Amino acid sequence: MEDRGCELSDTFKLFHPLIQDVTQVRKKAIDSLDRWVEGNSPTEAVKIAKRYGVSSWLRAAYIRLLDCSLEGFADSELDWETISRLLWVKQTILVSHLRSNGYCCQCGKFLSDGVLVCTCPGRVQVAVEIEFRKDFESMMAAMHTES
Repeated sequence: MEDRGCELSDTFKLFHPLIQDVTQVRKKAIDSLDRWVEGNSPTEAVKIAKRYGVSSWLRAAYIRLLDCSLEGFADSELDWETISRLLWVKQTILVSHLRSNGYCCQCGKFLSDGVLVCTCPGRVQVAVEIEFRKDFESMMAAMHTES
């Protein structure tokens, strides 16, 4: 039994650097394709991010989608669950603004009459992160088990 443990340990030592290299190559590929993905429509970026399991692309695409009008959601090829969750995030941002006496709780900016929602990056990122945290985490876990 001890011999088997030593064999596994030796095998791990042998393949660990290769696994590290694959992870680094994937990260470099993702970094080099960031601009290309951002150049696509937000809906297309969501599809690309889901296809290749890249949570940073998915997060950025969701944030970009929050700037779309309701018609933009209806015309998209997104599934209804994603659309409803994004609309929930929009609603959450709006409600948190109404509770904050007109000041953004992330950037502190006072929102004048007629401006319903502060779309500062901090506020939107926090809302997206809260709603889609499990999705991002499962994507990250899948990436680590593949490499």
